[in-house]
Amino acid sequence: MVTSSRHHLRLPKGFTSVREYADALVAFLRRYAWLWQHHAVDFFVVNYWEKTFPVEWRQLKEASTSYEDLLNLASHGTFKEEWPEDLKEFIRLSREIALPRDPKGDTFTQEIQENSKPLDRKTIYGMTPKKKHEVQILSAVISAIASSTNTPNILDMGAGQGYLDAVLAYSYGLTVIGVDDDEVQTCGAIRRSDTIAKMFKNHGGSFGKLRHINRRVGVGETFADLLKEGTQDSTIPEPSTPSSPDTDTHERWMLCGLHTCGDLASSSIRHFLQSTATVLVS
Repeated sequence: MVTSSRHHLRLPKGFTSVREYADALVAFLRRYAWLWQHHAVDFFVVNYWEKTFPVEWRQLKEASTSYEDLLNLASHGTFKEEWPEDLKEFIRLSREIALPRDPKGDTFTQEIQENSKPLDRKTIYGMTPKKKHEVQILSAVISAIASSTNTPNILDMGAGQGYLDAVLAYSYGLTVIGVDDDEVQTCGAIRRSDTIAKMFKNHGGSFGKLRHINRRVGVGETFADLLKEGTQDSTIPEPSTPSSPDTDTHERWMLCGLHTCGDLASSSIRHFLQSTATVLVS
């Protein structure tokens, strides 16, 4: 099992290690737990302004705060000097703790973009231009990391229509299990995969293995539970066990997600930390 702490995170200015950044992020989240523990839509039905927010922050809904002020706050993190100090401090900390989002400064992303494969025409039907861009980049990222870590098996949480999975299996030759709790999405992914497989077979191409399963990911489940249905196909290897993680490279698994919506991101991290999976890509 790969135990290296290699990562491809580009940290905000002032942070020199992932641990240092994680500690600062946890401290920030704990300090403002009263804010993020509310569902955003609840602001329409619960009077959080009166019940939870500091009195000074209510200035944001006063006539002196314009719609343009709020847009600048949301889009650029800018604030007016006359706003209360604790609100301005929250805005500054929010900007300082945020991960950089400009791909132009990310050498790993640039390298992947330069070396990514054009999407095969047989795998792209049904994709919007936005989806093609996302899938082309992330599939190249996953393939590169899978190769460098000897991890040829992928479990995709929240697989949806299986756009990413099809490219990983049919263009990059990886073994992929796509998991989604929406039966309609999973049925669509299976139909799509069957059609793509026939096209590749007709053209004499070789490709990996792909299986889609429809199930909800429960909080108390283990990584092995998630793979149980997917590995019923004898051609797909079961994951290595904690007692023998290095038995076979082909038993190594990566956990990934293209759009880990809602609590799926935290769920995937939790499953990864409790599993024998080698790599997490989210």
